[in-house]
Amino acid sequence: MSTCVRRLGLIAIAAGLGVHVALAEPADALPKPVINDVKWLEQRCRDVGGEPQWKAEELIKEIDLSPDSLPDYVIETGAMDCEGPRTGRVPWTSSGGAQLIVWASVGRNKWAKVFDADAFIWNVIKHKSQPVFYVLQNIGYCGKRVSRTEFRRCAHEYVMLDGRLRQIREAGSTD
Repeated sequence: MSTCVRRLGLIAIAAGLGVHVALAEPADALPKPVINDVKWLEQRCRDVGGEPQWKAEELIKEIDLSPDSLPDYVIETGAMDCEGPRTGRVPWTSSGGAQLIVWASVGRNKWAKVFDADAFIWNVIKHKSQPVFYVLQNIGYCGKRVSRTEFRRCAHEYVMLDGRLRQIREAGSTD
């Protein structure tokens, strides 16, 4: 059960008992590198004259990629709006999707940024008891073995190995 869900449960119980509680933002419980990346995104938005707007549960997803049973985190930048009179398109989106940042735990209180690229969609699925990170990207992310004339997208599969995401499969996609 995620920390956010536990906190929301405690808040609901306290509210039902008439107790008023003041908890810190759920994002405050995140690892420092994740918080720093969110602050960096907010600053990028302000740099183009916008005001960042986001909800923690939409922007930051808790996942399990690493074998240490500690949570890992995905920052889905497409979930952060950058509203303002001169902003236009937000700085972290492109025709190749939105920037996707993945932080994996590599030891107690140690984090590694294991993915930082544009993506259309992503998912984590257990395969033979090992989490596999799937990502669909623009064809430009494919290696030379995949035809850029036959396919429009590139599907990658990764697993965590020695503190890094290691690609185990790459294929072209027409979707």
